[in-house]
Order: sequence, then C-alpha cells, then structure tokens
Amino acid sequence: MPVVLDPPFDPATIQTNAKLALTLAPSLAIFPCDEGKQPVYGVPWKSAQLGQIDRVERWWSAHPDAMPGIHLGAVGLIVMDADGAEGIAAFERIAEQHGGVPECPMVDTPSGGRHFYFKQRPGEALGNSRGSLPPKSECPIDVRGDGGYVIAPDATRDDGVYLYPDGDPLDILHAPELPDWLHDILTGKREEAPSPPPPVPVPARVSAPSAPVCPPGTARTLDMGHPRLRAWVESAFEAEIKALEQCGTGGRNNQLNTSAFAVFQLVAAGWVAEDVAHGALVQAAEACGLVKDDGRRSVLRTIASARKGGMAQPRQVPEEFQRDEEIAAAAVELNRELAVSADGTLFDPETGEIIADGAGLPITGKLPKAIAPLRLTPFSDRLGEVPPARRWLIRDWVPAEGEVTGLYGDGGIGKTLLAQLTQAMLALGRPWFGHSVQPVRSIGFYCEDSANELWRRRHRIIRHLFGEQGPGALDAEMLGGAMDCSRVGEDNLLMVFDRQGKGEVTPFQRQIIECARDEMAKLVILDNAATMFPGDAINASQVRQFVDIACGGIASAIGGSVILCAHPSKSGMSTGTGDSGSVQWNAAFRSRLFLHHPKIDGADDRTALTLSRMKGNYANVFSEVDIPLRWSADGVLALNAPDGEEARPAVSTVFLQCLDERVSERRFVSDKARGSAYAPKIFAGMPNACGYTPAHFARAMDTLFLSGEIELVTVYGVDRHAREAILRPGQCPECRAPFSRKLADIRGDDELEGTA
Repeated sequence: MPVVLDPPFDPATIQTNAKLALTLAPSLAIFPCDEGKQPVYGVPWKSAQLGQIDRVERWWSAHPDAMPGIHLGAVGLIVMDADGAEGIAAFERIAEQHGGVPECPMVDTPSGGRHFYFKQRPGEALGNSRGSLPPKSECPIDVRGDGGYVIAPDATRDDGVYLYPDGDPLDILHAPELPDWLHDILTGKREEAPSPPPPVPVPARVSAPSAPVCPPGTARTLDMGHPRLRAWVESAFEAEIKALEQCGTGGRNNQLNTSAFAVFQLVAAGWVAEDVAHGALVQAAEACGLVKDDGRRSVLRTIASARKGGMAQPRQVPEEFQRDEEIAAAAVELNRELAVSADGTLFDPETGEIIADGAGLPITGKLPKAIAPLRLTPFSDRLGEVPPARRWLIRDWVPAEGEVTGLYGDGGIGKTLLAQLTQAMLALGRPWFGHSVQPVRSIGFYCEDSANELWRRRHRIIRHLFGEQGPGALDAEMLGGAMDCSRVGEDNLLMVFDRQGKGEVTPFQRQIIECARDEMAKLVILDNAATMFPGDAINASQVRQFVDIACGGIASAIGGSVILCAHPSKSGMSTGTGDSGSVQWNAAFRSRLFLHHPKIDGADDRTALTLSRMKGNYANVFSEVDIPLRWSADGVLALNAPDGEEARPAVSTVFLQCLDERVSERRFVSDKARGSAYAPKIFAGMPNACGYTPAHFARAMDTLFLSGEIELVTVYGVDRHAREAILRPGQCPECRAPFSRKLADIRGDDELEGTA
C-alpha cells in the first residue's frame, strides 16, 4: 500500500523528467523508459554510459515524457527492489536478523514499494539473481544489478513519483557497499527465511477474502464476522493511531514504539492487514512531525523493533466476544443465518437444526468450507469509460494479455526453428511474415534440442536476417532480448497430478516465472507439450488444468503470452485440423496455429509449408488465416514469395495495386464470385500477385470494403453498358455513370466482360 503523504504530494513541485535526465546525465548512465518501465523501443540501453549529455538530449527531444532509467552496471550500483508494503516488510524482517536495515538511500515507488541502493564490491559485479532469498511468493523482492536497471529517483509518471525525500537524487552515488550478510544471500549462501511468530491459540475467527471498504478516517481491518468485535478492533486501532498523530514533542518516539507494538498485536491476531498497519503508522509519524525531525530511517527502525515484539504476542479476544465470534464463524462457514437460545444452544432458526449445544461443542473444523462470494459486474459498471485496446504480440495471431497460444506441427517440420525465428523478429520489432508485432523480450525453453543445435539455428536465422556481414551494434543489442535455454535430459514437467486427477504446478514452473520476471520477458516459448505434460492427453480435466493453470499461470504472471509447441495426432494430421487428443486442447487455447505441408491433388507438397491459424478467438474475422512459407537458401522459413519476406507486401496492398492496374486499362473487376471478372480470382493470376491465393484476396476484399478503401460503383464499359465494378473512392471519375442506381437495381445486369 503506498504511503499517503499529508499534505498530499504535488507532482508539479518536482522537475520534469526531461530536466531530471539532463541533471543526472553527467554523473549517471541514463536512458529513457516508457510508462510501463520498459526501455523506449529502439534505445540500446545497455550501451548507456555516464556523461552522454548529447545522447540524452537527443533521446528526450524525441521522448520528452519518458522516465529516466539508470543502467546500474555502468555505475557500479545494485538495488534491492521491494514490491509493495509486503516486499518492504519482508526485507526489513530479513535485515532484522542482521541488526536492521542498513543506512542507505531509499526511494519510495509510486506502487508503494521501495528501492534500497548499495554499491557493488570492488572487482565484483553481481547481476539480477535473487540468490538464496526465499521464494517470491513469500518474499516479493527483486534484485537489480549488473545487466539491470531501475527508474531514477524523482522521476514522475501518471500515478506518482519515485520519491526520494532525503535530498539530492545523486546521493545514490554515495550508497554504502553491499553488506556482508546481504552479499552472502545474493551469492547463493543459504539464508533461512525469517520464521513467522509461533502460533498462539486464539478462538476461531473468520477471515474475509479481502479487507472491507471503510469510510474515510476509519481503520481498514480484516472482517471478524461480528459487528461488535469488528467495532472493538477498529476502535483499538484508531486509538493507537490517533494517540501517535496527536503526540507532542518530547514523547513521540516512545509513543511510536507503544502504538506500533499494540497495532502489530492486532496484526498478529489476524484482524488488521500488515500493509495497512505499517502505512498508517508511518503516516501518523509524519503527521506529528517525527519523520521530519528524526528522519524516515529512525522511524522505520522503531516500527521494525516494535513489530517484532507485537507479532510475538497476538492480542487476545475479550471473553464477552468469544462466543459471538464462534457463532459468526459458524454462520459464514455454513452459509446460513444462525441463532442462540437462552441456554446457549446454537441452531438454525429456519430448519431447527442444532449446530452446537450450550456447552460449546466444536462448531468449526468439520463444517463445510465457506464458498467465496461470486464477483458480479453489472452492465452499468464504468459507463462512459472506454476499455483499453487489446494487446497483441503478433496482430491477429498471438494475443498478449495472459493467454496461451498453441503451435502445432508434425515432428521435424520446423516448429522449433519457427519459434526461434519468432523470438528474433519480436526482439528486433520486425514484421512477422508481413504482420505487425509488439517488440518484446522473450525466453524459449527447448526440451528436445541441445544447446549446440539451438546455436546452429540461431546462426542460420541471423545470417538470413543480416547476411554475412551480421547485425550492427543496435540490432545486436536488441537481439539480446531473445534468449533460449536447452532443457534436454532435465525434468521438464510443469504440473503433476494426484490420484484424483488434481494438478499441482512444479518448482520448474515457478522457476520459469521467476526467470521471465527477472529478464522482463513478455513471451515464453515452451517446446514441447510432450515433455512438460505428464497427464492423459484425452482427459479433459487434466488438459484444461495444464493449459489454464500451468501454462496460463506463466502468461498471467509475466503479463504477456505463452506459446506451447505440440504434436498433432495422426487423426489431426490426416484431417488437416492439426488437433491432438482431447478437444479441450483446442478449447483451452485462445489462438492455435498449425504448421503443415499444403496439399496438391490430395498429396502433401513437401517443397512448401503453410502456417494456418486454426483458431483465433480475438482475431479479425477478415484477416488472413494461411501464411504460405518456403525454405530459404539459408535454411530458414520465409514467406513463399520470389524475393522472400521483405519483397512481399500485405495482401491488402497487393489487392489495391492489382486493382489500380486493371482500372488503368479499363478492365473492371467485380465482387461477384461466379462472374468472369471476380476480382480475387483475376488478381491471383496476375504477375504481381506475390504468391497470394484467391482466398487471400477474397478476405482482403472484405476488409477493404469494411474500411471504405474500395466501393461498388456503376461504370460504363467499352460497350457503353452500365454495370457494377470495384473502384477506390474517387477513382476514375470519367468511367463512372452520370446517374445513380441502387445496387439492387443493377444486380440483374449482365456479368462484366473483363478478361483475365
């Protein structure tokens, strides 16, 4: 939870990002980042060095709102990036075992996290590895070192400021050297995770799935399931916060220690969320002037010390509320209204069923588990707002909002090479077989190919893209965003199933997520399903769990996409659908692609390949679904066009070029599929068709009609008869009939007599 400042922080008081970048450039390695904290596309951020003032001026002239990023490896810094209040608390707990958080520059992030800055040790440059830190689920902390970057202190974005309240942002250059204990953790020496406080028996409580929304000025506490108990906890919480806010000079630090101890007793009991407690204490310390006078670090040390004591002694439930609390817990777990008789018997007033007698027999433990409430969204929600546009890695082919795409193909047909080529194209931001892409970093996990084989294929791809001279410095930098990992001979299962068929993700699946996050990858290639899925391929439940939870969990965690490579069944090959096993494989994918040989007279044409989109839930229905491919001289897949990919424009562009040529010759074409002048059929036979088929041109024609780039008009042919033809708006005015007729009226005219 972000710390709320009082008075609220005004971003207008902070210098602009462009001015900040120029201020920092002489002393730090600065480069521009977008709102998503990613380097601006095309900027070789790893080549940034301190003192590059001219370069920084050029960058910010083109991107004036970009946030300054710091290339940490170039300035010898390493940053512990704590994610939110939970990450801050985790770092403080670890540091407590070694004397507390060291004195170092600390920058609060807009999302409520914190950057802790340290210097690298002389002659040693630690990277982005988390070493032996506990798993991210328990300890949400990232490490940014050599090969990494962070957003600079005082940078601004729409939702806030990277706030450094203690002085000049260049203070980070005077950060202390990485302490021994933290160095040991980051270099892999095992550090036991801080143990949670020992459990203290307390009466049964009801834990709501989230903190309730309270009116302004009241404590945000976890729901205890009973109004009187909830009111008592909120009153105790508010009393401690108010006592600190109103404390005068001379006793503020003692009051902070007392209030923090009492508040964290409530946290230990499970009644107040820890991030809420921490944020409220800091805000109260700011309100009474303690942060201003003693400094934020001193306040945080006091809070950390009091937390340790409070968490070890959870607050007990007052006796008068214990029975009420048990009743409330039982009511929630049973999902019904309950009542208590005069002798204390707990019963259901509707059915008369006795739940527990007056002696207080156990009413929890064996009861059905409470069902989480359903989240309903009315159609009236967010009226007047426009939802964000759908994000694609490859438009119409690979969605990018946490979805899984299936890439199917027979063994040895070229799936892995296609996957590696896709990684390269996305890293470079080049069109993917004529389709626009979102430049992203990616990681491919290849379970059937050795590291040397992956290297050989990378070599062929780079030679195909850049020739013998190889890539320039900028392209080489961008290619660094495409990474692969050979997993031959390793345990590659992403999920295992128990006897009841319930799946559980494996440590390898969690390792993939952590690796992708560390490398800021938005695409993960999994090659292939046969080595990662141990279940029954025709078991619908196991298939959906694997795709939705194991693979989809990766896509959701990285906020990007997963491409899962797989082999079709014999039936899928023979029918041309590329299906495999249970129909749930196809149902689970939002997009499914099939690499296969096209058929000529019923037999496979082994000299060519076709990539077909067999399913595309979010794709434009008029976009092409087949991409004709061939093997280039370099042994790489390329568009099946005379001069390869670069020579083949989009099908809509080719359609318009062919149309212009026919109109210039007064040989008009129509949209009538049975006519001799049917445009798609004629265009596919023209020399400049670039290998596109009538089906390609038909889909392009529909798209162009919808976009208004072509229209049906009445024209005069050479025989002076009026007929319907396709033209661009305003094209060939001398050909158009001097009168307007409805399309329904001219549908009866003779077919156009243009020749192919």
